[in-house]
Amino acid sequence: MKKSNIIKASLLVGVMFAASSCTEEKIYGLDPNGIPEAGNYVIKAEVNQETNKVSLMLTDKNGNPAVGVFPVWKVYTKATPVRSTRPVYTDIVTLAGDYDIEAQVANRNGVSDGVLTGTFHIENTMVDFSPYILFLTNNETKKWQIAANEQGHLGCGESGTDGLNWWSASPYDKKDWGVYENRMIFTDNGGNGTGEYTFDPGESGTIYINKEITDLPPYSAYNTNDDNDYCAPAEVQNTTFTISPEGNDLYLVFPQGTLMAYLPNMDQWNNPKWKIIDINKNKVELVCDNGGIAWHYLLQPEGADAGDKPFEGFKYDSEFNLWKNANVSLGSTWFSPSDWSGSCAQPAVEVTNELIKFHTPADMGSDQWQGQVHILTDIQLSAASNYDFSIKVTAPVDALVTVKPHKAEGDDQDNVFLTADRASFDAGGSYYYVSAVPGWDGGLTLTLDVAGYPDTDFEISKIVIKDHANDDGTVLPSDSPSGDGDQNVSWVDVNSPDNLWNPSHVTEITSWTSPSDWSGSTPEPEITQEGNTFIVQYSEAPGGDQWQAQVVLHTDLAFSSDKSYDVRLTINPSCDISGATVKFTQEDNDDVYWTADRHDLQAYEDNVISLTNLSADLPQLKVVFDFAGVTENAKVEIKDIIVQEHTGPAVADWVDVNSDENLMNTCEYFLTYWYAPGWNQIDDPETEINGASFTLTLPYATTDQWMAQFAIHTNITTSADKNYDFRMTLYSTTDIPGVTFKVTEDGNDDKFYMSDRVPAVAYEEVTYEWVNLPGIDIDPVNIFFDFGGCPDNTKVTIKDIIFQEHR
Repeated sequence: MKKSNIIKASLLVGVMFAASSCTEEKIYGLDPNGIPEAGNYVIKAEVNQETNKVSLMLTDKNGNPAVGVFPVWKVYTKATPVRSTRPVYTDIVTLAGDYDIEAQVANRNGVSDGVLTGTFHIENTMVDFSPYILFLTNNETKKWQIAANEQGHLGCGESGTDGLNWWSASPYDKKDWGVYENRMIFTDNGGNGTGEYTFDPGESGTIYINKEITDLPPYSAYNTNDDNDYCAPAEVQNTTFTISPEGNDLYLVFPQGTLMAYLPNMDQWNNPKWKIIDINKNKVELVCDNGGIAWHYLLQPEGADAGDKPFEGFKYDSEFNLWKNANVSLGSTWFSPSDWSGSCAQPAVEVTNELIKFHTPADMGSDQWQGQVHILTDIQLSAASNYDFSIKVTAPVDALVTVKPHKAEGDDQDNVFLTADRASFDAGGSYYYVSAVPGWDGGLTLTLDVAGYPDTDFEISKIVIKDHANDDGTVLPSDSPSGDGDQNVSWVDVNSPDNLWNPSHVTEITSWTSPSDWSGSTPEPEITQEGNTFIVQYSEAPGGDQWQAQVVLHTDLAFSSDKSYDVRLTINPSCDISGATVKFTQEDNDDVYWTADRHDLQAYEDNVISLTNLSADLPQLKVVFDFAGVTENAKVEIKDIIVQEHTGPAVADWVDVNSDENLMNTCEYFLTYWYAPGWNQIDDPETEINGASFTLTLPYATTDQWMAQFAIHTNITTSADKNYDFRMTLYSTTDIPGVTFKVTEDGNDDKFYMSDRVPAVAYEEVTYEWVNLPGIDIDPVNIFFDFGGCPDNTKVTIKDIIFQEHR
């Protein structure tokens, strides 16, 4: 089970529900007086004038992202305004001009009467396609895939929308349809907005097709006409693509009959073109719209989902799997009650290569090794090789199972093994693996121990053991942390007085630019300052060695080593830069500095660089950048510089979950539900309660926020003269695009400590903490959850809830 910890989790807002389908009596806590006021919010519009990309979002009046609400956009980039409820709306607008925006503000109570208005400006009609060719191709062959791990990787909606308001695919929603194996390959041929395109069906060898396509040989021969979409065999296609502006929009256009992962209708076969609504090196977001329906596609680079997809072991059917064709048989079993007498009736064990199956005795003990099964094999390993091993364990409960593939003969067999972990397996089945572990000269026996789970069915399957040198194509999950490394730092606003960097303290800007011969003869770039943004424009390319393209911001700022500091800034170049240097140093001593790190920068991207807990005496700060390797006519923007005193994350001294100091442990409470797939309320979900742990079984899927509500009504009271800490762990057996949780006053949604919506990833246990929350006079506290968007057969657990006075 993958575990992670999140401090002060941030809000992810969701899609709008159909308010007309609900009533005040049906939705717990619905308050007609709780509809948001549009006047409390502001539209924030950001335009990248290099790529003509506009991004819109709602903020509060202080510029912070709006919490607990979502926007209802109308964007007037064409005769019929584009409508969307996405929290961050993006589009590529090709024509110069001013464009109007309208937004209403919504929450689960309804949509604001008031309307926010605004405009954004596009400076230039787009004619330079090089950024988009670069994103698609990386100046070489680049493979894209449907972003299976993302909500909305496929979807559909009304014509004129972004294609998500009718259906939005949940992560891995179409894992059985071959669509995630397809590859879309783009190659730059040096043309102006053109290139080579290949559709490769990949391992599935198929194309996914809409059920309405009934007369398209040879594909339609595979339509079973059972009112379901279908898959048909597909061949590799080699053709071309063009990036083409049409009116205010930018399109990706192909010749007739070109395929891309899903074929929605004959219009897209006869005239394949997708509107580009967002594009960078890490994603391409597209919409095809035939006037009747809009279809949404989200692409990501090949392999980008490897760390998000639940790991499913090495490939069982691979030619390298030694287990698949081995002779395997039951060696022995030893099941014992707690007295270690071994007197349990030994269960029957079915053993084949594909499946090991048994039912444990009801009187089996709970200590490790009191439920042993030994499987004999004729597999021979070598001490000269390393090995990969994976196994799937399926049981109706979460289980700890000892997995020990070990040496088959000799007195030392228990001390020679690939692994001997007591691994955690999730109810319904999950995988365990080890990779590149040393082998031995001799045979292999697999020992399993399931002690602690009496009267339980176990199935062991998908066993793989292979030489690590033989690559079966498996991409291992990554356990490395994500993000920019500053998740435990709360950043001040760039315009805040707490930002110690003030561009008015830049006293001089200098540069030194040289070709590869270090002569310094390359023309210096033109450098302009616009507030906290510094724009560097090159006319000729400098050399590629470090320090051959220096830009220096000289300041009169002073910093002392008796404090530590955090630095954050953004660099957006018009070309890739490998190893750009950022150095915060002393004006007259380059050997004294906070940082002199080098960073790889991506073209046309806001590359955010965050450095924390820095300390050194800098009585006069200068900031040195080096962009060696930039291309001719390159432009580099340096912006949003923040320097702040480092305070570190808020820390709590957590009490034990069972302590009387945990307010949740000593309170009285009752539970309420509103479980309404399709907005029609059904019976309350089955709930298992164990202390401060609640496990809900949701047998039927819901599609929208607020369809699966759960509330813990407590008698806890809190006071404004105290501070509080709140902590809980969330676990789900399925991916849920957004779980809402809110600690609020019972009957008053406007008084709350937090109101967040975060995604739940299947089989990932995540702990959320809020530390040192200013107290609020609340009597009593309601701890509220919503699992709207859950798939069928979801089991979700909220556990280890701690609500304490801050210590």
